[in-house]
Amino acid sequence: MKKIISLVTLFFLMPFLVHAQKGYVQTATIKGRSNAIDTIVKKKTELSFGKVFPNNYKREESVVQILRPYRVSEMINPTNRSHPLYRARMKNADETLNTAKSDIAKRMKASKTIRERLSQVNIFNETDLNAVKFIYLPMYALTANIADFKNGENIAKYYTLGLGGFKYLMLRDNKLIGYLDYYVESDQKTAFFLARPREVEIVDQLLKLGKTPVGFGRTISTEIKYVGAGNGYMLGYVEQGHIVFVYYQESIVQQSGFDSNVSPDPRFYKFYTTETAESFFSGSDNRSTINSWLDATVDNLKKYPKRH
Repeated sequence: MKKIISLVTLFFLMPFLVHAQKGYVQTATIKGRSNAIDTIVKKKTELSFGKVFPNNYKREESVVQILRPYRVSEMINPTNRSHPLYRARMKNADETLNTAKSDIAKRMKASKTIRERLSQVNIFNETDLNAVKFIYLPMYALTANIADFKNGENIAKYYTLGLGGFKYLMLRDNKLIGYLDYYVESDQKTAFFLARPREVEIVDQLLKLGKTPVGFGRTISTEIKYVGAGNGYMLGYVEQGHIVFVYYQESIVQQSGFDSNVSPDPRFYKFYTTETAESFFSGSDNRSTINSWLDATVDNLKKYPKRH
Protein backbone atom coordinates (compact mmCIF):
# COMPACT_ATOMS: atom_id res chain seq x y z
CA MET A 1 0.00 0.00 0.00
CA LYS A 2 1.52 3.29 -1.07
CA LYS A 3 1.74 5.91 1.66
CA ILE A 4 2.56 9.58 1.83
CA ILE A 5 3.95 11.54 4.78
CA SER A 6 1.95 14.52 6.01
CA LEU A 7 3.18 17.01 8.59
CA VAL A 8 0.71 17.41 11.44
CA THR A 9 2.57 19.67 13.85
CA LEU A 10 6.06 21.13 13.59
CA PHE A 11 7.79 22.87 16.48
CA PHE A 12 10.83 25.14 16.33
CA LEU A 13 11.60 24.52 12.65
CA MET A 14 13.55 27.53 11.41
CA PRO A 15 14.80 28.11 7.85
CA PHE A 16 18.46 27.89 8.82
CA LEU A 17 17.97 24.39 10.23
CA VAL A 18 17.21 22.66 6.93
CA HIS A 19 20.82 21.50 6.94
CA ALA A 20 19.91 18.93 9.58
CA GLN A 21 18.84 16.53 6.87
CA LYS A 22 22.17 16.45 5.01
CA GLY A 23 24.49 13.48 5.29
CA TYR A 24 24.29 10.29 7.32
CA VAL A 25 21.71 10.25 10.10
CA GLN A 26 21.53 7.60 12.82
CA THR A 27 17.95 6.58 13.63
CA ALA A 28 16.46 4.81 16.64
CA THR A 29 12.83 4.05 17.53
CA ILE A 30 11.44 4.23 21.06
CA LYS A 31 8.15 2.34 21.28
CA GLY A 32 5.37 4.26 22.98
CA ARG A 33 3.75 2.69 26.02
CA SER A 34 0.00 2.10 26.12
CA ASN A 35 -1.58 4.61 23.72
CA ALA A 36 1.51 6.81 23.47
CA ILE A 37 2.94 7.27 19.99
CA ASP A 38 6.37 5.97 19.06
CA THR A 39 9.33 8.35 19.17
CA ILE A 40 11.80 8.39 16.28
CA VAL A 41 15.17 9.79 17.39
CA LYS A 42 17.50 10.93 14.63
CA LYS A 43 21.07 12.03 15.32
CA LYS A 44 23.46 13.53 12.83
CA THR A 45 27.10 14.04 13.73
CA GLU A 46 29.58 15.59 11.29
CA LEU A 47 32.87 16.41 12.99
CA SER A 48 35.34 16.05 10.12
CA PHE A 49 37.48 19.04 11.04
CA GLY A 50 39.92 18.68 8.17
CA LYS A 51 37.32 17.93 5.51
CA VAL A 52 36.66 20.34 2.63
CA PHE A 53 32.91 20.37 2.04
CA PRO A 54 31.41 21.37 -1.31
CA ASN A 55 30.33 25.00 -1.20
CA ASN A 56 29.07 26.97 -4.18
CA TYR A 57 29.51 30.40 -2.63
CA LYS A 58 29.99 33.06 -5.32
CA ARG A 59 31.65 36.35 -4.43
CA GLU A 60 29.64 39.29 -5.77
CA GLU A 61 31.48 42.60 -5.94
CA SER A 62 28.29 44.66 -5.58
CA VAL A 63 27.60 42.96 -2.23
CA VAL A 64 31.24 43.35 -1.15
CA GLN A 65 31.07 47.11 -1.81
CA ILE A 66 27.80 47.57 0.10
CA LEU A 67 29.21 45.75 3.12
CA ARG A 68 32.65 47.38 3.05
CA PRO A 69 31.79 49.98 5.76
CA TYR A 70 30.77 47.15 8.09
CA ARG A 71 33.91 45.06 7.85
CA VAL A 72 35.82 44.36 11.07
CA SER A 73 39.55 45.05 11.09
CA GLU A 74 40.49 43.48 14.43
CA MET A 75 38.89 40.07 14.75
CA ILE A 76 38.65 38.18 18.03
CA ASN A 77 37.58 34.84 16.65
CA PRO A 78 36.30 31.97 18.85
CA THR A 79 39.63 30.15 18.75
CA ASN A 80 41.62 33.08 20.16
CA ARG A 81 41.17 32.88 23.92
CA SER A 82 44.49 34.54 24.66
CA HIS A 83 43.45 37.87 23.11
CA PRO A 84 43.54 40.65 25.75
CA LEU A 85 39.98 41.73 24.90
CA TYR A 86 38.71 38.16 25.32
CA ARG A 87 40.37 37.86 28.72
CA ALA A 88 39.03 41.26 29.76
CA ARG A 89 35.56 40.28 28.57
CA MET A 90 35.53 37.07 30.61
CA LYS A 91 36.77 38.92 33.71
CA ASN A 92 34.14 41.62 33.21
CA ALA A 93 31.40 38.99 32.81
CA ASP A 94 32.31 37.44 36.16
CA GLU A 95 32.39 40.83 37.88
CA THR A 96 29.10 41.92 36.29
CA LEU A 97 27.12 38.84 37.35
CA ASN A 98 26.53 39.99 40.92
CA THR A 99 25.37 43.38 39.65
CA ALA A 100 22.99 41.71 37.19
CA LYS A 101 21.55 39.41 39.88
CA SER A 102 21.10 42.32 42.26
CA ASP A 103 19.31 44.34 39.60
CA ILE A 104 16.89 41.55 38.62
CA ALA A 105 16.18 40.94 42.33
CA LYS A 106 15.17 44.58 42.73
CA ARG A 107 13.01 44.43 39.62
CA MET A 108 11.39 41.24 40.91
CA LYS A 109 10.19 43.16 43.99
CA ALA A 110 8.98 46.12 41.96
CA SER A 111 7.46 44.47 38.87
CA LYS A 112 4.51 42.08 38.87
CA THR A 113 5.40 41.01 35.32
CA ILE A 114 8.92 40.00 36.31
CA ARG A 115 7.62 38.16 39.39
CA GLU A 116 5.11 36.20 37.32
CA ARG A 117 7.71 35.29 34.72
CA LEU A 118 10.25 34.12 37.29
CA SER A 119 7.58 32.19 39.18
CA GLN A 120 7.18 29.96 36.12
CA VAL A 121 10.60 28.49 36.99
CA ASN A 122 9.94 28.52 40.75
CA ILE A 123 11.92 31.65 41.54
CA PHE A 124 9.89 33.59 44.09
CA ASN A 125 12.53 35.50 46.00
CA GLU A 126 16.21 36.39 46.16
CA THR A 127 17.05 33.14 47.95
CA ASP A 128 15.61 31.14 45.04
CA LEU A 129 17.54 33.34 42.62
CA ASN A 130 20.84 32.74 44.44
CA ALA A 131 20.24 28.98 44.30
CA VAL A 132 20.36 29.10 40.49
CA LYS A 133 23.66 28.44 38.69
CA PHE A 134 24.68 31.16 36.23
CA ILE A 135 27.04 30.52 33.30
CA TYR A 136 28.25 33.34 31.09
CA LEU A 137 27.54 32.70 27.40
CA PRO A 138 30.15 34.33 25.12
CA MET A 139 28.47 35.59 21.95
CA TYR A 140 30.22 35.73 18.58
CA ALA A 141 28.97 37.67 15.57
CA LEU A 142 29.35 36.57 11.98
CA THR A 143 30.95 39.60 10.33
CA ALA A 144 30.59 41.17 6.90
CA ASN A 145 34.11 39.83 6.24
CA ILE A 146 32.42 36.53 5.30
CA ALA A 147 32.02 38.03 1.83
CA ASP A 148 35.71 37.11 1.35
CA PHE A 149 35.03 33.41 2.02
CA LYS A 150 36.89 30.85 -0.07
CA ASN A 151 35.92 27.21 -0.04
CA GLY A 152 38.06 25.15 2.31
CA GLU A 153 38.56 27.98 4.81
CA ASN A 154 37.79 27.70 8.50
CA ILE A 155 34.50 29.55 9.05
CA ALA A 156 35.63 30.54 12.57
CA LYS A 157 37.95 33.19 11.11
CA TYR A 158 34.88 35.24 10.11
CA TYR A 159 33.32 35.38 13.58
CA THR A 160 34.32 37.94 16.19
CA LEU A 161 33.57 38.33 19.89
CA GLY A 162 30.59 40.52 20.76
CA LEU A 163 31.39 43.23 23.29
CA GLY A 164 27.85 44.47 23.99
CA GLY A 165 25.57 43.21 26.75
CA PHE A 166 26.13 40.03 28.76
CA LYS A 167 24.04 36.87 28.53
CA TYR A 168 24.00 34.28 31.30
CA LEU A 169 22.53 30.79 31.16
CA MET A 170 20.44 29.97 34.24
CA LEU A 171 20.55 26.32 35.34
CA ARG A 172 18.88 24.34 38.08
CA ASP A 173 19.87 20.71 38.61
CA ASN A 174 22.02 21.09 35.50
CA LYS A 175 18.96 21.92 33.35
CA LEU A 176 18.51 25.21 31.52
CA ILE A 177 15.55 27.18 32.88
CA GLY A 178 16.17 30.61 31.42
CA TYR A 179 18.52 33.47 30.57
CA LEU A 180 19.54 36.62 32.36
CA ASP A 181 20.66 39.45 30.08
CA TYR A 182 22.52 42.50 31.32
CA TYR A 183 22.72 45.64 29.17
CA VAL A 184 25.48 47.99 30.28
CA GLU A 185 24.31 51.03 28.30
CA SER A 186 20.58 50.81 28.96
CA ASP A 187 18.23 52.40 31.46
CA GLN A 188 16.66 48.98 31.99
CA LYS A 189 19.76 46.99 32.80
CA THR A 190 18.41 43.44 33.05
CA ALA A 191 15.99 41.15 31.24
CA PHE A 192 14.88 37.61 32.04
CA PHE A 193 13.85 35.12 29.36
CA LEU A 194 12.34 31.69 29.86
CA ALA A 195 14.21 28.89 28.11
CA ARG A 196 12.32 27.32 25.22
CA PRO A 197 12.13 23.50 25.06
CA ARG A 198 14.44 23.45 22.03
CA GLU A 199 17.10 25.39 23.94
CA VAL A 200 16.75 23.14 26.98
CA GLU A 201 17.50 20.12 24.77
CA ILE A 202 20.49 21.80 23.12
CA VAL A 203 22.12 22.91 26.38
CA ASP A 204 21.48 19.45 27.81
CA GLN A 205 23.35 17.94 24.85
CA LEU A 206 26.25 20.36 25.28
CA LEU A 207 26.59 19.60 28.98
CA LYS A 208 26.43 15.86 28.35
CA LEU A 209 29.26 16.30 25.85
CA GLY A 210 31.22 18.17 28.51
CA LYS A 211 31.39 21.29 26.32
CA THR A 212 31.29 24.94 27.31
CA PRO A 213 28.28 26.54 25.56
CA VAL A 214 29.01 29.38 23.15
CA GLY A 215 26.59 31.56 21.18
CA PHE A 216 27.04 32.24 17.45
CA GLY A 217 25.09 34.76 15.39
CA ARG A 218 22.71 33.24 12.84
CA THR A 219 22.73 36.41 10.78
CA ILE A 220 25.55 38.62 9.53
CA SER A 221 26.04 41.45 12.00
CA THR A 222 26.57 45.05 10.92
CA GLU A 223 26.54 46.37 14.50
CA ILE A 224 29.15 44.38 16.38
CA LYS A 225 29.11 46.76 19.35
CA TYR A 226 25.61 45.57 20.26
CA VAL A 227 26.31 41.84 20.07
CA GLY A 228 26.35 40.10 23.44
CA ALA A 229 22.79 39.78 24.72
CA GLY A 230 19.39 39.46 23.10
CA ASN A 231 18.20 36.90 20.55
CA GLY A 232 19.24 35.66 17.12
CA TYR A 233 21.96 33.13 17.80
CA MET A 234 22.81 29.45 17.54
CA LEU A 235 24.41 27.40 20.29
CA GLY A 236 27.54 25.33 19.99
CA TYR A 237 31.14 25.02 21.10
CA VAL A 238 34.70 25.25 19.81
CA GLU A 239 36.86 22.20 19.17
CA GLN A 240 40.16 21.72 17.33
CA GLY A 241 40.02 25.34 16.19
CA HIS A 242 36.60 24.98 14.56
CA ILE A 243 33.06 26.04 15.42
CA VAL A 244 30.63 23.19 16.09
CA PHE A 245 26.90 23.93 15.99
CA VAL A 246 24.47 21.92 18.11
CA TYR A 247 20.78 22.21 17.33
CA TYR A 248 17.52 20.38 17.77
CA GLN A 249 14.13 20.05 16.09
CA GLU A 250 11.03 18.12 17.00
CA SER A 251 7.80 17.37 15.19
CA ILE A 252 4.79 15.10 15.07
CA VAL A 253 4.50 13.40 11.69
CA GLN A 254 1.54 11.33 10.56
CA GLN A 255 1.52 8.78 7.77
CA SER A 256 -1.67 8.58 5.73
CA GLY A 257 -2.71 6.60 2.68
CA PHE A 258 -4.57 7.43 -0.47
CA ASP A 259 -7.61 5.43 0.62
CA SER A 260 -9.67 5.20 3.78
CA ASN A 261 -8.35 1.73 4.64
CA VAL A 262 -5.05 3.14 5.87
CA SER A 263 -5.30 4.32 9.46
CA PRO A 264 -3.35 7.30 10.78
CA ASP A 265 0.09 6.31 12.05
CA PRO A 266 1.63 9.30 13.86
CA ARG A 267 5.19 9.41 15.11
CA PHE A 268 7.00 11.91 17.32
CA TYR A 269 10.32 12.86 15.71
CA LYS A 270 13.34 14.28 17.54
CA PHE A 271 16.24 15.54 15.42
CA TYR A 272 19.64 16.16 17.06
CA THR A 273 22.45 17.62 14.97
CA THR A 274 26.07 18.26 15.86
CA GLU A 275 28.18 19.55 12.98
CA THR A 276 31.03 21.85 12.11
CA ALA A 277 30.29 25.28 10.71
CA GLU A 278 31.90 24.15 7.46
CA SER A 279 29.36 21.34 7.20
CA PHE A 280 26.47 23.65 8.12
CA PHE A 281 27.35 26.22 5.46
CA SER A 282 28.12 23.63 2.77
CA GLY A 283 25.84 22.67 -0.09
CA SER A 284 25.33 22.85 -3.83
CA ASP A 285 21.97 24.60 -4.10
CA ASN A 286 21.51 27.33 -6.69
CA ARG A 287 22.09 29.94 -4.00
CA SER A 288 24.58 29.07 -1.28
CA THR A 289 23.77 29.58 2.40
CA ILE A 290 26.44 32.27 2.66
CA ASN A 291 25.07 34.09 -0.41
CA SER A 292 21.56 33.88 1.05
CA TRP A 293 22.70 35.33 4.39
CA LEU A 294 24.55 38.12 2.59
CA ASP A 295 21.43 38.85 0.52
CA ALA A 296 19.35 39.16 3.70
CA THR A 297 21.91 41.53 5.22
CA VAL A 298 21.98 43.77 2.16
CA ASP A 299 18.16 43.82 2.00
CA ASN A 300 18.02 44.81 5.67
CA LEU A 301 20.53 47.62 5.14
CA LYS A 302 18.44 48.97 2.26
CA LYS A 303 15.35 49.01 4.48
CA TYR A 304 17.12 50.41 7.54
CA PRO A 305 20.21 52.41 6.49
CA LYS A 306 22.77 53.07 9.20
CA ARG A 307 25.01 56.09 9.61
CA HIS A 308 28.79 55.70 9.76
